Amino acid sequence: MSTTEAPSKVVTLDDVRYVDEQIMADLEQIQKAYPSMLNDKQRADASRWIMRFLRKNMVNLIGFSIYDPKANNLVYDEWNYQVQRGDEIPVELRGTQQGTGGLEITPLSLPASAIGTFLVRWSDNFRAEPKSEQENAVYGTRWSIPSQCGTFVADYSKCMKRGAGSYVSHYLAAKITRATQG
Repeated sequence: MSTTEAPSKVVTLDDVRYVDEQIMADLEQIQKAYPSMLNDKQRADASRWIMRFLRKNMVNLIGFSIYDPKANNLVYDEWNYQVQRGDEIPVELRGTQQGTGGLEITPLSLPASAIGTFLVRWSDNFRAEPKSEQENAVYGTRWSIPSQCGTFVADYSKCMKRGAGSYVSHYLAAKITRATQG
């Protein structure tokens, strides 16, 4: 590349690994704070499908929600990672690598009926793929193709949502939003 050329906006495997590592560090802290909501196997499985989904541009959002199905899906604690690529990333963050996952989490008091689950929002890119390509892409994960997935309707009425920064690696980012009771 000559000195006058713009840097490539291609998302590399190193970018995917970096963002995945930060999300996984958060999941480790979620597991420490809420051991009954997330176990080692679920966290290890998540790393595999998160890497795949980021690499193949399959999702716009990855999340982990702790909610109470007996209280109309009332959310107690939730982490959402809005996936951004290329020009979706704020100009001042593009081309950089920043954000460190794994900050300690102070657990909230949860009812016995609370459960933890992962969430994804499929990208338009992935939704436009032929059904056979979608099936191949989700094979071996816990997920179904978009047309066969249910919709999670959460109750955030008692939550406070706040931005919690971004994990950025060049032209791939995960913008974090956290919703907590309070």
